[in-house]
Amino acid sequence: MIKILIAILLNQSLLFSQRLDLKLEKGVGGIEAKPKYEISDSIYLHSIDRDNKLRSDDYRIAVLITNTSDKKMTGIILRYDIKLNIKKDDNTYRTVSLYSSSLRVSEIKSHRSRKVYIYDIKNVFPEIQRFLNAGYTPFEVVIDIMKEPKKGEDYVFYSIPFAVNFK
Repeated sequence: MIKILIAILLNQSLLFSQRLDLKLEKGVGGIEAKPKYEISDSIYLHSIDRDNKLRSDDYRIAVLITNTSDKKMTGIILRYDIKLNIKKDDNTYRTVSLYSSSLRVSEIKSHRSRKVYIYDIKNVFPEIQRFLNAGYTPFEVVIDIMKEPKKGEDYVFYSIPFAVNFK
């Protein structure tokens, strides 16, 4: 019985040897070659201008990948997609994936972290405009992100919603 318990505890520590932390960042200026970003609690969209287009600030998702194992991780592929949570009247819905892509990270040494960025969040702003024009109100942008599994490595998946606010 004790051997089984020890085996279960060892396997649980292996299951959680990698971690992803996601933060929403908003552009706050800087020069084009080196823009500055700060952490944001929501995606803020501006009212529609005279060309009937929704305006927004520059956003990105900062992904901190942490390797807590004793082995280095190599050839990491992060797959992600972007969806919307929308509402109309008293009903709420989640859209299908509106955008998907992947990031590649060459390696992360043991007990180290590496930060990568997803800049593709701007690709859902035209979709937000379409839903607004159809009478729906987007209230969250949802990022689903996973580390592509490899033999002998953990499966890591997160789904993170970011609030949408209109100015």
